[in-house]
Amino acid sequence: MLLFLILASTTILTAQKIQIQKSDPFDEPDDTWNKLLQLKNGSTLFFHRKDGKGIEVTVYDKNRKKIGQNFVESDDFDDDAKIRGLYEINGEAVLFFFRICKEPVLFRYRINATTGALIQKDDLGTLEHLPSMAMQYKFVLNSHLSGFDVEKDPNSDFYTTITYDQEIKIGSSGKQYIKVTHFDGSHKKINEGRYTGPPGFKNLGYKTAVVDGE
Repeated sequence: MLLFLILASTTILTAQKIQIQKSDPFDEPDDTWNKLLQLKNGSTLFFHRKDGKGIEVTVYDKNRKKIGQNFVESDDFDDDAKIRGLYEINGEAVLFFFRICKEPVLFRYRINATTGALIQKDDLGTLEHLPSMAMQYKFVLNSHLSGFDVEKDPNSDFYTTITYDQEIKIGSSGKQYIKVTHFDGSHKKINEGRYTGPPGFKNLGYKTAVVDGE
């Protein structure tokens, strides 16, 4: 009991030493969505989607001082665009998302971590087995039967994109498909696997995956 009390007291004293530090205040945008990414060097990037126009990226240094801001103009962010990952990869901020309208496409936006400017935009593919009508796309994606996901190795810059979709007809579903694409920190594709879902299951739903280096 004595040992427990000593440990508890030490924990309380340690907790009291934590200091909260604040940046200069700013108005938090309440339309669309906002995302934060803290980098290994202590900088923070604040992402704000401008409705129908693109994303505003503000960069703060480790002392919480604003050091850069850029507007990334893009019409890829429709109202139903779904964020699938925001990571630091090879010293850059990398945003993964997919849009729903027109044709479902997974995008990768590489952002300069100092200025907030767009380095490169990449189209990482679409769904291959869905009907072509936009409303059918939207119905299927929102029901979680098809879509994209991104997982990153927390200990390295390797990551993978996962595409899962299935043949859909109104009122029924068909064969299920999975595509796993493996990238290194320079965004070079190093492996790709294609699979079909196990037989006997009506629907396929993605849960999670683990990336372990190369």
